[in-house]
Amino acid sequence: MKLKNQYISVGMKVLTVYYIIWLIFIVVFKMTFSINNLLIERQINLLPFYYDNTVDIKVIFDEMVSNILIFLPLGIMIRSILFRKNNLKSILFVFFFSLAIEFLQYALSIGVFDITDIINNTLGGVLGVGIYNLALKKFKSKFKVDKFIFWIAFISAIFISLVLIVFLKYNGI
Repeated sequence: MKLKNQYISVGMKVLTVYYIIWLIFIVVFKMTFSINNLLIERQINLLPFYYDNTVDIKVIFDEMVSNILIFLPLGIMIRSILFRKNNLKSILFVFFFSLAIEFLQYALSIGVFDITDIINNTLGGVLGVGIYNLALKKFKSKFKVDKFIFWIAFISAIFISLVLIVFLKYNGI
């Protein structure tokens, strides 16, 4: 049992690193390798949920939901492997990771530093931590929860890799 637990623990760490790399690629680089497509004027938005009047409400809603959903797995994984008994540290990790991504986008002139993104990303992490805690209460075993999450993350990683390969091949990269 101890050996299986170690395999799951190592597997979760590997999948978390893979997920973080994928997340940076998606959020920071917008799934492109061409810097010419990314360079924009540096912008900062420190007003939460402020959008230009020209932006469609559906686009705003879709962006908010996708930011929450894309950071939800990070909350689950970080809660599982780094901060096993500390919800606040897990949430702070997601917050500071999101903050780092926003700073990176600003520093590289490849996106807007947006407080709304930080709020939504952190909310996704909070939901992930909450889901992990609910799963712990339901299964009453950290090993069972981690094993379940590992297999979902493993299957998702394979699916994401295939989608990414198709995307990159389709775009001639």
